[in-house]
Amino acid sequence: MNESKVEVGKKGEAIAAGHLQSKGYKILCFNFRARRCEIDLVAKKNGTLVFLEVKTTTSSFYKSPTPSRGQLRRLIYAANSFIKTQNIKAKACRFDLIRIQSDKNSVKVEHLKDAFDPTSFLI
Repeated sequence: MNESKVEVGKKGEAIAAGHLQSKGYKILCFNFRARRCEIDLVAKKNGTLVFLEVKTTTSSFYKSPTPSRGQLRRLIYAANSFIKTQNIKAKACRFDLIRIQSDKNSVKVEHLKDAFDPTSFLI
């Protein structure tokens, strides 16, 4: 039986969190929501607050999934809301992308730091 898109996404987020923790990141939040916007993971390492979008695929034919421009706008909105509503001190913040490709036999995790510049969305 095939997994639903939501199940695949949740598994991908769990894999991403484990990967980050193995690299010394502290996971602060899963699936932070602000209105209709969501951040998959929020983590912190060395004083830097990291907002992460996790893209998971189970197909070997669909390589390197990336978020759409609209998804990135919503991520920025949610990140601003997170900063305003949470009492977390950080010296810097950045937006990362984690791509996960999994199949029955293997899992490949690709962590792209500073995946995009939020100032590119300013008018």
